[in-house]
Amino acid sequence: MGAPLTYLALLAATLLIEVPLAAALAGRAWRRDVAFAALALNLATHPLATGLVWLAGAPWLPVECAVAIAEAFGLRSLTSLGARRALVIALSSNALSALAGLALAQA
Repeated sequence: MGAPLTYLALLAATLLIEVPLAAALAGRAWRRDVAFAALALNLATHPLATGLVWLAGAPWLPVECAVAIAEAFGLRSLTSLGARRALVIALSSNALSALAGLALAQA
């Protein structure tokens, strides 16, 4: 699989994991807003993070941590979530998608 297809597969996997999980963790009152925010934030952060790791050779874990923090700020800014809930959602969804990515890389 070429790099563009590999990237699209990774992006799809990220979106399929992070968006529903973020919506589920948000609670009923925020579910729709958080789903749209998580989608938008992932579409912004994923290409940047992938470029930093693939093209610039940045270490994967610090990039992933920076993405989680950026997405927490984004969730807080784009929704009415409190800071703590936004952080829990961002860390949880990024941790799960990162673990899935590591598992796929080992397969």
